[in-house]
Amino acid sequence: CSLQSSRTLEYLNLSRSPTINGRFLRDVRNSCKESPLKTLIVRNCLKLQEKEVLELCNSLIKGNFKSIRHIDVSNNRGLVSDDGKRSYKPKFPLEKLKEERSDVTLVADFPSPRSVKHYPVCHEEDDEELRKIEMMEDDASSSDEESSEDDASSSDEESSEDDLG
Repeated sequence: CSLQSSRTLEYLNLSRSPTINGRFLRDVRNSCKESPLKTLIVRNCLKLQEKEVLELCNSLIKGNFKSIRHIDVSNNRGLVSDDGKRSYKPKFPLEKLKEERSDVTLVADFPSPRSVKHYPVCHEEDDEELRKIEMMEDDASSSDEESSEDDASSSDEESSEDDLG
């Protein structure tokens, strides 16, 4: 982990990184205990492991990472559990973390696969709706052009009257 050499890093967002896994969190725990890091976001990192997030929580409870204030480990696909399957209900010591480190916010949202609604990429009705939207946009742009032409002609008339008067 090269975070050790960064003495000024306060915010780190590695969301959706394909290489962030349990080893990364382990390295963060070991090398960045006294760093100024305040925010760590590793949202939707597919290889993130449940046991390493648990160890990070335990390290926070022990008083490590004094500067950290916000950690987000949420993942739409859950965390990798010990058996290699996806875990949507990890058991983190959140109550104890709140007691010991009330200054730390841990965001750990793992919606179950059944609660996530999947939408098809294209639907037959989509073409019709897109056509209607395009027609409305065309109508709006043509009425805008007409009103700007009216404005231009009325300002021409006003300037002509000013010249006469």
